[in-house]
Amino acid sequence: MANGSAARADGLRSIILSAPIWLTAAQLVQMVSGYCIHVFLARNLSLEGYADFGLAISIVSFLEMIMMQSFPMALRRKVSRNPETLPQSRTSALILTVTGSLVLTALVWVATYLTDTFFNGSYHSGGIVRLASIDLIFFGIFSVFHAELNGRKLFKAQALVTKIYSIARVSCIIAAVIIDPSPQAALIANIVSSVIGMAAGSLMAGWVRPVLSRTQIRKITGFATPSFISAGLQFFMINADFWTLRLVADESASAIYYAASNLARMIWLIRRIIASYFFPYISAAKSRSPELAKASGDAAISIVSIGLLFLAVIASDPGGIMEMMFGQQYRPGANILLILSGALVFQSIYSILSTTLIARSTFTRLLITDTVCMTVLILMLFIMTKYLGAIGAALSLLAVHVLGTVVLWRFISRLTGERLVSIYLLLLSSLSAASAVFIARILPLDGESIINTLIRCSTGGVLCSISMILTGVISIGKLKRLLGLKKVSSS
Repeated sequence: MANGSAARADGLRSIILSAPIWLTAAQLVQMVSGYCIHVFLARNLSLEGYADFGLAISIVSFLEMIMMQSFPMALRRKVSRNPETLPQSRTSALILTVTGSLVLTALVWVATYLTDTFFNGSYHSGGIVRLASIDLIFFGIFSVFHAELNGRKLFKAQALVTKIYSIARVSCIIAAVIIDPSPQAALIANIVSSVIGMAAGSLMAGWVRPVLSRTQIRKITGFATPSFISAGLQFFMINADFWTLRLVADESASAIYYAASNLARMIWLIRRIIASYFFPYISAAKSRSPELAKASGDAAISIVSIGLLFLAVIASDPGGIMEMMFGQQYRPGANILLILSGALVFQSIYSILSTTLIARSTFTRLLITDTVCMTVLILMLFIMTKYLGAIGAALSLLAVHVLGTVVLWRFISRLTGERLVSIYLLLLSSLSAASAVFIARILPLDGESIINTLIRCSTGGVLCSISMILTGVISIGKLKRLLGLKKVSSS
């Protein structure tokens, strides 16, 4: 009996230790494929076409992300805590997600038709947005199966589904745009890739006999509603800057801003690895327990360290990165990229802290903070964008997420009973990143070329990493354990 328990414990430990490798590999595939798509579209569509694609996909992605954070998130939490409720929980989550997706799609169609009428036909993006919204239902079902795999701790299967979806998406979109270089072709291919991802998720999750339970529907709805509202407010804050700029600026400025925003969101994809890994353990830990403090602290220091490393790479040569990725016409977005990268790092920290509160079902403070931040952002966008244009939009996003991060950081420190990360480590991390950027920028390199950009960015990233390791911000031992390269004692 004891041997059986020990074997099960060893099996669980093996899953936990190796999970980040699978999730990281899957997110890397997703990240690379996503940037392949945007680089390809920016180079093969006109500035107007890329701006239209950006508007449509940002609106639909906004709705898809808040959908992922509601019913699928509730399913993930329910399955991780009570695996025996899988048949009822999956059935309830699928019904609610499909219903919610259809409602959101209908709202998009009504809103775009009303917008077309209001602008007397001069607003030409309504049809593209309606086309993109068809993806909502297929991506919603895909999200349910993806979340279920995470809640059941089937990390390898979850990673495989992510890879299949990502590869299908980049392949379909590139092939479609080669045949027909238009934003409409790219959006149709995006829908096809979601259907493929949905099928892969269903296959990996396996057959479970549907069981309709009104009790489970009520429970999932009760958890998902505040999570949906919070996610809606947060994802609105992420996209509001581009939407505001799209209304007041021309296609060229909007396209450059959208390209810079996509590069800055690279850290957002890395944040999802951390959130996906730590969510089940934060959810299962007791309040003010050592386990909760450790899981929350590890998640916080992970995203802070990676965020500063990311900023060091971007700040080493932002103009060169824009030109290398999207072409010479996008180089003027250097300052926008730098500011947005800082904003998205703070947004990622804010999101990780929000994940902790969602996992603990502590919604009130989170919703209050989200609402205040969104209100401040809207006011700042109207003022800053009017006088400073794209730079003003980026600065507004940065200021609001700094504010929100500080508020949630203090609250979660009280919730866990311990300080998440020491001020000493934060100062050392910031100093390491700043020193690395300074050295990278003063390198005696002549001219502007891809090689020089790669040298500067590599120098900034490597020096930042080395300095963080030497100062103890990044521990080799903890890094090995996180990646599953070092066994944990069974004692």
